[in-house]
Amino acid sequence: SGHQNQARAIADAAEFPHLVEQRNIDLRLIYGSWKFGNAVLSKFPIVNVQPIDYPRLSGWEHVLVGSKQGCVCTLQLSPTQQLRVVPVHLEHRSRTTRTGSAESLIAFANASDIPMLAAGDFNSVESAFADSPPLDRDKSAIDLLHESEAFCFPSRRGSQNNTGEPTFPANAPQRQIDWILAPDGWSFAEYRVLEDVLSDHRAVLAVLNVSRP
Repeated sequence: SGHQNQARAIADAAEFPHLVEQRNIDLRLIYGSWKFGNAVLSKFPIVNVQPIDYPRLSGWEHVLVGSKQGCVCTLQLSPTQQLRVVPVHLEHRSRTTRTGSAESLIAFANASDIPMLAAGDFNSVESAFADSPPLDRDKSAIDLLHESEAFCFPSRRGSQNNTGEPTFPANAPQRQIDWILAPDGWSFAEYRVLEDVLSDHRAVLAVLNVSRP
């Protein structure tokens, strides 16, 4: 990154005045530093941030370098409406850890009347599809999120919105592991995977129809 704060650089370039960074790993050594985590960039004020404590793959790893965790950012959309946004990056090495994290997301979605949107790298596909990895052929994190009805999912593969487009790896996508899940009661006006290779994952874009309070 050339010692740049990437989230801040993108926010400044795209004119997003509000930014939250949630770091899972913040490690500094003599010859460099590593900072990994999640970020939310917003044109709306972020009025509250709450941590999500996902299940940990390894206790010693968490103590030494950190582990994948989450946060809930509350955005003030208007004087009368708020939206909670969760940037997602779930553990790729363990289905049990992923499904436990999905259960945490469901609990947060159901714990408040404020709508909640979750977006990012879930490292999970729907188990019914042929591109499911062996670890997710039982019940995947995405299966649990879908069955919970806590979120509005984009239309199924082969539908008008063609949401079955794979997102990873970016240069030759094979699996749909990056998702945008809208609050329950909202709907998708548009949902598509962008043909870019700015990351090892392809970006996902959604336009939402907002349910007014």
